[in-house]
Amino acid sequence: MKVSDKNEGLGDNSKEMEIKNPFYAWSRVVRLRFVLSSIIAVFLGVSMVYYETAQVNIPFTILILAGVVFLHFSIDLLNDYWDYVKGIDKITKRTKFSGGTGVLPSGLLKAKHVYVVGLLFLVMGSLIGIYFIVLRGPIVGVILGIAVFSVYTYSNRLVYRGLGETFVALKGALIVFGTYYVLTNSVEFIPFYNGTILGVLSGCVLFVTSFPDFDADRSKGRKTLAISLGKERALKLYPILLVSPYILIILGVVLNLIVIYSLICFISIPYLFKAINGMKKAAPEGLLEAMESTLVLARITGTMLVVSYLVAAHPLLRLTNL
Repeated sequence: MKVSDKNEGLGDNSKEMEIKNPFYAWSRVVRLRFVLSSIIAVFLGVSMVYYETAQVNIPFTILILAGVVFLHFSIDLLNDYWDYVKGIDKITKRTKFSGGTGVLPSGLLKAKHVYVVGLLFLVMGSLIGIYFIVLRGPIVGVILGIAVFSVYTYSNRLVYRGLGETFVALKGALIVFGTYYVLTNSVEFIPFYNGTILGVLSGCVLFVTSFPDFDADRSKGRKTLAISLGKERALKLYPILLVSPYILIILGVVLNLIVIYSLICFISIPYLFKAINGMKKAAPEGLLEAMESTLVLARITGTMLVVSYLVAAHPLLRLTNL
């Protein structure tokens, strides 16, 4: 059986189960596999604070994590709503990593319910942010303002102006910076730099998963980076984008912006080659391989970045001045 056959109508095989168990449909529409990027970003900020101070405010960490996850749920829910309303999800061919969740076109949930729940998560995330504004001041307000504006306008404005990948890259940087700031009440460039690496990784995932939706997005006026560049130039840019996080890591180590243990992130290199090789194939199987490898690469690299700070925080290792 071909990979494309396996993914045709993906998600519809369990429709009967999903109707009986609405939670399953909701778990699909919030795209849990992609929420992990925001969770990793929070833990990176926390690990950096632990490396510097040898302590972490657990209640604050839990609140930050909840707020970030709520905002991420919101953007995914609103994305499904707007893509359905604008007709994009009705003409895309879905895969495990692209084409939307298929929940609304399949009638598993009502569009207005997804929209309302998306707004509720936006409000809950904002309330947590407001709490930290009271505690930490206007810098949190600026971060929250950017987050709320971006979450609400991402699917109905930003992606139609070619700003989708930019927002995703900025999101990673702001989550790490914001987490670090709330926990330390200190403004530093280093957490923003580390967060940029995660942001670029997330941008790579969004970039590669936009290729299967190229024609559908363009027909509805959406302007992804791939559409802006054209397929040929976008394909040439893809390996450059994938390599850039590793360059940032090396540069960060040289400039003392990242602990030297972060070189452990290079353990994900095999997936870099798998992703590039997959993208060279014209068949759908190649795109699926590229999308999956890019996602795994991003998760492994991000997780290892967190681990590197936890390793560096060990008292014995600190004695080596590494």
